[in-house]
Amino acid sequence: IVDVDVEEQPTGNLSFGGSFSDDTGFALAIGFSERNFLGRGQLLSIDIETGTEDQRGVLSFREPAFLGRDLTFGIDVRYATTDFDNASYDTRAASIRPSLGFPVGEDSRLLLYYEIAQEEIINVSDDASQIIKDEAGDLIRSSIGYNYTFDRIRGGLNPNRGIRLTFGQELAGVGGDVEYIKTTAQAVAQRDILNEEVTLRAILEGGVINSLGGGTTRVTDRFFLSSRQLRGFDSRGVGPRDITAADPDVLGGNAYTSLRLEADFPIGLPEEYGISGGVFFDAGSLWSLDNTAGTAGTVDDSFELRTSVGVSIFWTTPIGPLRLNFAKPLEKNPLDDENTFELTIQTQF
Repeated sequence: IVDVDVEEQPTGNLSFGGSFSDDTGFALAIGFSERNFLGRGQLLSIDIETGTEDQRGVLSFREPAFLGRDLTFGIDVRYATTDFDNASYDTRAASIRPSLGFPVGEDSRLLLYYEIAQEEIINVSDDASQIIKDEAGDLIRSSIGYNYTFDRIRGGLNPNRGIRLTFGQELAGVGGDVEYIKTTAQAVAQRDILNEEVTLRAILEGGVINSLGGGTTRVTDRFFLSSRQLRGFDSRGVGPRDITAADPDVLGGNAYTSLRLEADFPIGLPEEYGISGGVFFDAGSLWSLDNTAGTAGTVDDSFELRTSVGVSIFWTTPIGPLRLNFAKPLEKNPLDDENTFELTIQTQF
């Protein structure tokens, strides 16, 4: 005879996030997810990000036991607009992506997907780079792709250490107006030391996009480094620029890399305060363009390393965990847009 006491856990998640920089001011992110939608174990989530420069919305649905098997069917509907102060153009994009995921090993899964999107580059200023002017317009992207994930974070024989590897490729040109192949990869290693009180973490990622059919990539296709990938710098704040244009926009890049080294640890305060700290070092770069013919000269799209260091404060508050990042850029370009402070908060119900 076995007696089992079951305590129901919350299946809903409501998250709020905020960020601040000297250039862009405040931005707000709101997300809702329900992991047991209609009591059937399905996932439904809605994420909305709104700021002074961009707005994004994502509606996602997941069926974890499609056709009664270990298959995850998903569909994502996205809509996004941008109006960046540090860009002389706006973008608008809408997409639908159905997907199918399944295990290929004890700790690995494969996700297959198809995506169709309408992407626009609009409101291009007369002061914009000639490269942006050449890319303006409305195009349809139709692509297929896959993502492979091997995850042993907090798993395996030693729960105090683990790794996670992801690799994916996207082939655009299954119909539509653009043709390219995009490859991305990420490796995460994590380990607890000193009686499991200190967590060390290393995250290395990168990507490359190659045009097909003799075309060139557009600013909506190329990579940009976000403030999460390279702390201390603003999102879309680093990379090749056309300095001969009146507005030297960041043009994105066909290749990027980012390395983040982190350590989380207690800072000596009583445990009931729920406050701990962390330090980090970030390094990254964004480079390579198909078209370097700027407004009045050639654009420098060479590899240029950026680095930063910083400290983090983690605070478990009654409304959810709070994280504050204070960063200082070390290696930088005078044209880079910096972001030295960032705040995020999350709560559950």
